[in-house]
Amino acid sequence: MPAATLRVRTFPIGLHREVTAMSKFVAPLSFTLAAAWVVVIFVLVHGAP
Repeated sequence: MPAATLRVRTFPIGLHREVTAMSKFVAPLSFTLAAAWVVVIFVLVHGAP
């Protein structure tokens, strides 16, 4: 019984670590995509004759 309880307690911690690692990767990626859109819009607006 203690082994089963231990598994239940450690699973959310491992899942939380995976989600945290993924968010650390996704946050800079989304910032890069947002910056790229700003550059594209700036070029389209200011590059038009």
